[in-house]
Amino acid sequence: MAEKFTAMKASARPFVCVKLYGQNWLIPLSSINPRDEKYQERLHKQKQFDYADNLNKPKAMDFCGDILQTEIKGFQSVAQYYSAIPVKHKYVRKYRNKSQDHLIVDEGIGKKLRSHLAKYLRTVKEHKLTGFIGKYASEGNKLIASYPIDCMGLRRALYKDYLKQRKAQRQKRDQAQQRAEEKQRKKELRQTARQQTAISEAAPMSREQQIAALISVCKQRITSEINRDQTRERQAEQARQVGQAKPTGAKAPGGKAKGKAPRGK
Repeated sequence: MAEKFTAMKASARPFVCVKLYGQNWLIPLSSINPRDEKYQERLHKQKQFDYADNLNKPKAMDFCGDILQTEIKGFQSVAQYYSAIPVKHKYVRKYRNKSQDHLIVDEGIGKKLRSHLAKYLRTVKEHKLTGFIGKYASEGNKLIASYPIDCMGLRRALYKDYLKQRKAQRQKRDQAQQRAEEKQRKKELRQTARQQTAISEAAPMSREQQIAALISVCKQRITSEINRDQTRERQAEQARQVGQAKPTGAKAPGGKAKGKAPRGK
């Protein structure tokens, strides 16, 4: 057996070490202790997994009895093949109980664990899901395939209020930007008018100079108006592009969307 690893789920997770394919493999054990306050809950959960395992072999776990030799009536250990890890020999240490006794797995149990782990690993190597993991994954895929709304339709339904809020925020931001631009334009016009007034008051202008000054003010105002209109057109075009880029999904008769949701989405 391997020594306890503090980085695992519990502070003293025991492992069974088996030799397989010329390498050491550590199989973590999960305990079902009758003295634990959650005993019935844990037992029920593991029994469900075991039942699903038997429907989708090779198994992903195994009930192994009291491997840890706790001598607690009803105590059981569960070998978790789906969490087994290969390790180098130098990282494997003898497992000792609280009495510092070195625990050795019974030869018959060890042969069973090695055989079942080998079958599980061969199946996983073929990129297949097996045991209770494969059964539940298969049921989940069936649920996804028969779901009455496609992926994009589901997203629109979930994010309807959020998208409406984002749209209102964008409109509010655009309106604020337009008000700021209008305010800046008026400020520039007032500054130009004051400059022209100061010039005219400082020195009398001829009629030609007055006309030239008036034309200059008009040009500045026209340029400002053109820039403002161009900015608004660009913003409107960006808004249209964003709207066209949003995913659309055709709906089937009856209000339901066509297609199936991509698996895993």
